[in-house]
Amino acid sequence: MKKVEVFGHGCSKCEFIAKRIMDVLEELNIEGKVEKITEDSKIIERGIILTPAVVVDGVLKCEGRIPTRDEIKNWLR
Repeated sequence: MKKVEVFGHGCSKCEFIAKRIMDVLEELNIEGKVEKITEDSKIIERGIILTPAVVVDGVLKCEGRIPTRDEIKNWLR
């Protein structure tokens, strides 16, 4: 099971990314959990500088931008 974390302050971009990731998980028929991290202390603790940011299975995949569907597909495979 994939663990995906979306870091941000609950803005529309973060919500959009979380929804896009859930859609891609469903499309690829991959079991996964998407968690939204909004607390400043947790964002800082993980070394995130720019939000939104996406971490997949503990690895930072992007920060400060909205990833494309194709990028997300590559991260989840």
